[in-house]
Amino acid sequence: MVFAGAFLINDDTARALSSADEVSVQAGLSLTAARIYFEQVQEELARPAAAARVRKIADEVRAALASKPASSQVSFLNEVCSCCGQQKLFPVGHKFMCQACDTVYDRFQDGDEVQ
Repeated sequence: MVFAGAFLINDDTARALSSADEVSVQAGLSLTAARIYFEQVQEELARPAAAARVRKIADEVRAALASKPASSQVSFLNEVCSCCGQQKLFPVGHKFMCQACDTVYDRFQDGDEVQ
């Protein structure tokens, strides 16, 4: 089916047609072979528009990331790390991490502290 489309269809003529039925009649192919070819042509024609949309989204993401300050300050909690004893705990998702020793902690419940 794919070979028939590649061998029997003039690409320039077929791209001007608006349906697989027209391709089938014009090239003298089965409707199934014409549909396969027509879908491939439609994907090729849609590819530049899809690439432009992806480029636009990538540019928007780059602009959003570039607008944020490069050296954002980390706000530390008023708790000390139970491993290294330094007050360098900061939030990471729903857990907390020590910047000094890279230890990850769960949040203490009800004001419990490490002794």
